[in-house]
Amino acid sequence: MKEYAAEIPPGEQDEKLRRALAYRWVVWGVMVFAFMIVFFHRFAAGVVRDDITAAFSLSSAAFGSMASMYFYAYMIMQIPVGYLADTLGARITVTVGMFAAGAGSILFGLAPAPLWLFAGRFLVGLGVATVFICIMKIQSQWFRNREFATLSGATTLVGSVGGLLSQGPLALLIAVISWRTGFIAIGGLTLGISFLCWWLIRNRPQDMGFPPVNERAISHEGSPREPFTLLQGVRGVLSVRGMLPIIIFYFSNQAGYYALIGTWAIPWLVAANGLTVQEASSYSVVLVLGSMLGGLSGGYFTQFYGASSSFRGEELFRRDGSAPSSFCSELRIHPLSSPGPWQRILPRKNTRGWPFRCSTQRDFSPSPLPLPSWG
Repeated sequence: MKEYAAEIPPGEQDEKLRRALAYRWVVWGVMVFAFMIVFFHRFAAGVVRDDITAAFSLSSAAFGSMASMYFYAYMIMQIPVGYLADTLGARITVTVGMFAAGAGSILFGLAPAPLWLFAGRFLVGLGVATVFICIMKIQSQWFRNREFATLSGATTLVGSVGGLLSQGPLALLIAVISWRTGFIAIGGLTLGISFLCWWLIRNRPQDMGFPPVNERAISHEGSPREPFTLLQGVRGVLSVRGMLPIIIFYFSNQAGYYALIGTWAIPWLVAANGLTVQEASSYSVVLVLGSMLGGLSGGYFTQFYGASSSFRGEELFRRDGSAPSSFCSELRIHPLSSPGPWQRILPRKNTRGWPFRCSTQRDFSPSPLPLPSWG
């Protein structure tokens, strides 16, 4: 950084820094727009279950297998995506990923047979798996350390809007047009976001002639990059203090949440409570709202009180049904009479832990942190 500053007059350097601080919101905005699409695809399968099972005569087991292809692909890609973000950069990685997700959604909408449904869903999972890792990479370059956790919470908040759109609004859309047309249109939108990623995203401020913003980037400016293999990166991450509890927590937190909201919440509400798909999707929105609230508040508490405090607060919020019930009362939202679908869904798995997880990984891990750790 000192060498960089010596080459640029102070006035011009300050102007470049101001431009970097302004443009970073463009980069982050495009990334979270892509993250909205991630959430949309993640939760959309449950809404169209009846249409798909009727069109292809799928059993419940076959439908569950098809919906899970997204998560298999997402899981498989996490460590490779971290390595790609470190080597190729976030810009190329997320651009190719969103292009693949768009192609997969179109393939899903055009599927002539169940095999193509599976292939399209798997391709969508491969593509959207790039977004979260690349957002973390971008935040580590364009934002300061003290902004990281709060920004991660804001990312959850904005990204979860895609989850909201995949529930009630998608159900209404499918009622007007066919599910095929809907997924083809979403695929076209995803391809458009892929173009925006290539056009507007830059891996770091220095790629646009700006000075570095992040403290770690400043301290390593001009230093040669230390080479590492994928295996070395994974070993280094697993040896970091506090990493194993985070992995266990995240595994336990996400398994039930995504199985419910991503696949079975709406079919279960329809079958067990006699609701229409549109009505059931309005109840499942509560889970997404809880995710948005938990993400934003978790990021805030992690930033100012530390990751362990945020973790304890989130566990209390999830275990105690009175907290979300009180929140709904303040919003003048009244549950159905017990034991209706609202009470069954609301108290469990409706907050998210990844803002605290991201901050803990950042704070406990060695610098610079290889991106395979995020995977």
